Parts: sequence; C-alpha cells; structure tokens
Amino acid sequence: MRTKSRTICLLVLIIINAFLTSCGNDPNGVSGSTHEPLTILAANKDYTEFEKAFKKAYPEVELKFIGCDCKSTCTCTQKTFKTCQAPDIYTLDILPDKETQKNYLIDLSVYDFSANYTVAQLNECSVDGAIYMFPSNYSVIGIYYNKTLFNNHGWTVPSSFRELEELVPKIKEANVDLACTDLGQTGIGFQYLFNLGNTVFLRTPDGVEWVENFLKGEADTDGVWNETIDYVQKWIDIGMIDSEWLGKESNEAIEHFKNGNTAFFVQGGTFRFTQNNDGTGDNYGIIPWLSEDGSVNRYITRTYCYYGLNAQLENPENRHKLQDALKFMEFMSSEEGQKLLPGTSNRLLPLSDGDSSKSDEYNEIIEMLNAGYNAPLTYSGWEGIIVPVDNECLKWYGRKSTGQQVLAVMKQARDNSLLVTTDVGHNRCMY
Repeated sequence: MRTKSRTICLLVLIIINAFLTSCGNDPNGVSGSTHEPLTILAANKDYTEFEKAFKKAYPEVELKFIGCDCKSTCTCTQKTFKTCQAPDIYTLDILPDKETQKNYLIDLSVYDFSANYTVAQLNECSVDGAIYMFPSNYSVIGIYYNKTLFNNHGWTVPSSFRELEELVPKIKEANVDLACTDLGQTGIGFQYLFNLGNTVFLRTPDGVEWVENFLKGEADTDGVWNETIDYVQKWIDIGMIDSEWLGKESNEAIEHFKNGNTAFFVQGGTFRFTQNNDGTGDNYGIIPWLSEDGSVNRYITRTYCYYGLNAQLENPENRHKLQDALKFMEFMSSEEGQKLLPGTSNRLLPLSDGDSSKSDEYNEIIEMLNAGYNAPLTYSGWEGIIVPVDNECLKWYGRKSTGQQVLAVMKQARDNSLLVTTDVGHNRCMY
C-alpha cells in the first residue's frame, strides 16, 4: 500500500512539475502558447501590420480577429454589447451612449497609458470623468481656402466672421468666386448647422446640458437656437453656404475649387493642401469654423475608430486575459501602435507627443484643439434625427424654408425617434 501511495504521489508531482515547467517564467503564470486569445472585431478593417508589430512586442499574446457579415459595420460592432459573442476588445466607429459605456466597458483612465493622449481627445471621450474608450487617428474638419489666391491679391485670412464679411466685397471685386459649398453628401446640411452652432452655444455648459435633455425629450428648441439660426442665416446671405451647389455631386464642388478661382471651399471632410496630388499648383490652407467675433472659433474633429475593453475582463477568472488586453491598449496608445492602426493615412494622431511627420500648419491646428477650440462631429444620439433635419436644412439653404422651420422639423424628428424602441444593436450609420 505504501509503495502504491508513493507511486500515486510521484505521478501527481510529475504532473504538477510539468504544468509549472510549461508555464515558464511568464509573469501571468501562463505561457505564450497557452494564453487564451483576445477577441477583437475586425469590422472590415485591416490589422495585418498592426498585428505583426504587436506580436513582436508581446509574442505571448494572441489576437483573434472576428469577421463581420453585416451590411453595416456599425450594426456589427454595436449589436455585440448584449450578446454572448461580445469581443474582449471593442472597436466602434462612434462612441456609444454613456449608459452603454458604463455598463459594458472598463474605465481606462486609471492606467498610465491614458496620459499618452491629448486633453482635447480625452475630453471628447470622457463620461463623468471616466474614459471607457480611447480614440485612434482623427481628421480635422474646417474650411479650406486658396492660399495662392490670397497671397496674389494681398488678402488677410479672416479670423472671425466679421473679418470675413469685410473681405467678401474685395473677393467679388477681383472677379473671384467667394465659395463653393459641398452640398452633395447625405447629412452635410445638418453638419453645417451644428458646426456653426458649436461656435454659438452648443459647446457651452448650457448647450451641452441642452443636448442631453433634448435627446431625452426633456427640452425643446424654443429660444435656445435663435442666435444660432440668425448666425447661420448670415452665412447663407453672404454666399458662404451657396445654394448654387444644391443637387450637384461633391466631386463637382471639388473640381470647381481646384480650378483656382474660388476663395473658399466649404465641405464636411478633409482635403489636400495643394491643387494637384503631386504637390504642384495652388497651395491651400484651412481655417476653423468662425464665430462672429473670433473668440470661439472651432475645428470639428472626426475620429476614425474607438477602442475599449469588455467589462467582463475584470472578473477574477479573466485576470490573465485582462493583463493581455491591457498590453494591447498600451501598445495602441503608443505612436508606433497608432500609426499602424487601420485608417491612419492623412489623419492626425490623438497623442500628447503629436506627430513629427505632420506639417507646421497641422501643429498650429493641434495647438488650437488642445486649447479647447474643438468640437466632435455631431452624430451619436442624433441618428434618427439627422436625415429629416438635413433635408429641411437644404431647403433653407436654397431659400425654400426657414431656420425656424428647421427647428420645428428637429423637434418632430426627435419626438418620432423617442417613439421607436431601439437597443444598442440598432444600425446607427447614416453617413
């Protein structure tokens, strides 16, 4: 019996020793080959180069990219919150609502790598002081102008709407077109309204509170929008929002601006800084959306993708997996990681150290953003409201409606959206 007992004990010790040996010296107590893979929704994005560099930095961590067969990327990423197929690492094109973030994601603000991001970008992601999702690269939306034309005519680039008004007669006297306005994109009329609204009241504390209350059905448009409506009307009246471009494709507006006899290009995305792709021809610059007196000019930022961690990773049984997930977040929070994420081309990095490869003009823009003269593109929470408001805005820009009618449509669209029962699986993509 003693011999049999010793044999059993020896076998147990051999098994335990074999397990410990397989673990090696990995700080998690688990070897690279036995780490449970981290799941991440690829959502039709190419992570090939990112994964190569990440594996070089952390060879013990496995990434498992989940495909998406949904027609809409947003549908695929949003619907996973309440399903058992939820990934360990969320990738979302837009920030989900505050309650969804609080319920399903980990607060990342407590980790050192959160300090790698600019204050402006973290403020955009902040939820009552917590940060549940980190941004990746982003684009800046402003108003482009023809630098070469300005230099040739000796015009000063306006830094306020008042200066713009004073410049308009000089531009027209020189037989130069004032502006071509891209009105060919879905949602662009809505975007212009809110871009200008951000220079009036939407980014004030009262404005931020109004947005939250309005979307919940607890506030109306009466009174609070009047100043913005009057201001947008001024942009229409001077021709910066030019109805000539209604019904025309975006490419037509682009080509007209590239012809070289138009002072400004008003559009909702990014554009290059030269007339031709090879850097030849006229040079262009970009100014923010101007406030009346220039005191609260704002650039609009549009983030390509947000990254967050599943709250279930904080469960005790997932402690090793959480450590791996934090390695992912730390790597993507570095300049190397950010540059290898999908969609980096021609975009800015959200990092406090900036990006040395960008031009001085971009550095000036980043300084303005970090000083608080920014606003994220209005989208999240407004999904069911954008299209009807956009349609009415286009009528207004074409002088077939009014700003007050736009507000009436906004309220009605909000009321209609509140009647529709939605969950986080709702398709939130309209652009």
